[in-house]
Amino acid sequence: MRRIFVMAMVATAAGAALVACGSSSDELCEFSGTCPGSASQLDAGGGLDADATVKPDGPIGDDSGDGSDLDAADATDVFVPADAGPCTATSDPYGGCYAVDGTGIFVSPAGSDAGTANGTKAKPFKFINDAIAALSAGSEPVGRMYVCKGDYAETVSLGASLTGAMTIYGGLDCTTWSYNSTAKVHVISPVNASALQVKSATKVIEIHDVAFESPAAAGTDPGTGAGNSSIAAFVSGAADVTFVRGSFTAGAGV
Repeated sequence: MRRIFVMAMVATAAGAALVACGSSSDELCEFSGTCPGSASQLDAGGGLDADATVKPDGPIGDDSGDGSDLDAADATDVFVPADAGPCTATSDPYGGCYAVDGTGIFVSPAGSDAGTANGTKAKPFKFINDAIAALSAGSEPVGRMYVCKGDYAETVSLGASLTGAMTIYGGLDCTTWSYNSTAKVHVISPVNASALQVKSATKVIEIHDVAFESPAAAGTDPGTGAGNSSIAAFVSGAADVTFVRGSFTAGAGV
């Protein structure tokens, strides 16, 4: 896994930039599997393959099914792991298991608001933050969250209220609740807000297969008069945060 402790995507009037503070175990391009000229991006003709994907700790099968990342036809690469049965309280859906009740809390775009949802597969939460609140309140025994494909309009917030380690798994199909690389989980924030905020969290946090995006900023700061910035993710004072196969996109600043 690739570990980044403090990370933010910022866009200002001068342009967009990825800001990483603290420490990282890999270069950012290696973290995302997109280093120019790497094996994961070379197609059969030796050129760069923009749609190539990579399993961080080993090879994956591409669309030709030959177990490599070489893509002769530039078709979209899809990774679906072999069925490994139901997940346990410690197994990762990326390894092929499918999520089941009792091992985590469920979130789906087709879910319900807090008060109606209970976080089971039959009654998932509609928002990631509602699931975080349920886990923080200790109403769920396992600090795991399963989030299935779709758009989530919110700012995901994690902080000192966490009572235990938190692992968020995206990239899940909303029917089978198993991993599929095309099952994109997309968190998009309101204007002038970040899509992810992690502040003063003392517990271990892992976020898998989630794309965070903030839209273009608008207006100016009322205190300084400076143009507002677009920030995809902001992490501050957190003890241990890991992003796995995540992405961060910020819009234009003012």
